[in-house]
Amino acid sequence: MVISSFMMWRKRKVGSIEQMKRFEDERIKRIVGILILLLSVTLPLAGISILVVLLFDWLIGRRKLKAEVAA
Repeated sequence: MVISSFMMWRKRKVGSIEQMKRFEDERIKRIVGILILLLSVTLPLAGISILVVLLFDWLIGRRKLKAEVAA
């Protein structure tokens, strides 16, 4: 599961069908955020893992954005 989820994450492309859709409903965003916070508080290692993944995703996205602006 870890390998397949990483491969799916790597295959997503901006502007393609493979790209994940963002939630438009604010209620869903709030519920997911609260669940992540509760998970992070009750399971600290899970919280650290979530932070590492978010940081990694942010850094990769930032690098891609700089490459698109430069092109």
